[in-house]
Amino acid sequence: MPVWGRKKQETEEALLSTKNLIIKVKKMGMDTQEAEKLYYQAKKALRNRKYNMALEGIEDAKKNAKITYAKGIKAILKLKITRLEEIIKELNIKNLDYTKISELLGESKASFRGGVREYKDGLKAAREGLRLAESELRKFDRVSGYLASTRTLLRRIEEYSPEIAVVGVFKKKLKSCENLQAQGKIESAKKSARKLNDEVKKSSAQFSKARDAIEALRKVISDADVLGANIDAKSNLKEAEALLFQGKFISASKIANEGKDEFQVILNGFKEAKYHVDIASEKVSEARNWGFSVKEAESTLNSAKEALKNHEFEMAITLSKESNEKASNIRERHKRSLELIQQAKDEMERIKATGKDVSRIEDGIKEAEDEFYRGDYSASEDKINGILKEIRDRE
Repeated sequence: MPVWGRKKQETEEALLSTKNLIIKVKKMGMDTQEAEKLYYQAKKALRNRKYNMALEGIEDAKKNAKITYAKGIKAILKLKITRLEEIIKELNIKNLDYTKISELLGESKASFRGGVREYKDGLKAAREGLRLAESELRKFDRVSGYLASTRTLLRRIEEYSPEIAVVGVFKKKLKSCENLQAQGKIESAKKSARKLNDEVKKSSAQFSKARDAIEALRKVISDADVLGANIDAKSNLKEAEALLFQGKFISASKIANEGKDEFQVILNGFKEAKYHVDIASEKVSEARNWGFSVKEAESTLNSAKEALKNHEFEMAITLSKESNEKASNIRERHKRSLELIQQAKDEMERIKATGKDVSRIEDGIKEAEDEFYRGDYSASEDKINGILKEIRDRE
């Protein structure tokens, strides 16, 4: 290869090496404008085959890039050291161990006495110090998070009542965790705080279920009182509440849910039966307002009300429907009973006209009329039908 060829190759290799250096420095966020300017001048000299001028330019560009790199590394090192000093202050306030971190800080500061290589070592030490410091702070914050969550959960239970047994127990454990954190025993604090938080979460969930079950039972009792259902569920409520205050949330839920389910069935049955009783009551009142005697319908209605009071719901519904039917048909029954009485009277007059004794028939008709005016249409009809049968049998 001729001399000029070797010179060209040497210059191109030097130019490429300088380019890579400038790119490396630029990626670190440093200002490489001057180095790039020198690089392009050297590149132009190479194109013009001015190899010596190109090599001189390349050396200038490389030197400038190295100076920029050294300044940049030093500036980054200063920033890392400043941040590390700030974090050490924070660690000190939180009573956390920073012995190793201080050693790394010392190594970083000592690197200022050297050159680029020492700056790199110092930067490496500073980064390691920051990593350790931030790790300690994260652990501290994690402990704080567990403790804050635990306090919130306990506060929800306390809002219901501070007398609930588990609250005092958990508060003592919480205080112990807080002391460990304050003493800088982060690993122990983290382990204890996480365990306590898990326990309180579980207990809080059980408490919520028990509280909701008790409230549901209390609502059933309240609804029953409003309706006059006479459901004796207060002993269940007291038992569930007592268990809740003892911290026996699962047992409290069980008692409250069983009571709620049992009494809800009774309440539903009462509501349905009362619905039919109320309809029958309206129908009986309506018939009474028409001016008819409602003795039979009212008697059946009273039996329905008694059955409702005794929680005999099927019987109450059956009797209510029967009373409703009697009250609904009272006009027709009144008319039919009156017609039967008149029929019996006509038959009595016919027999009387033949000269036969009708005193017994007359007494029977009078009794039927008395039943009729008392509103006992069934008794009246039975009496009249008996008289008519007797008349037919005589003939």
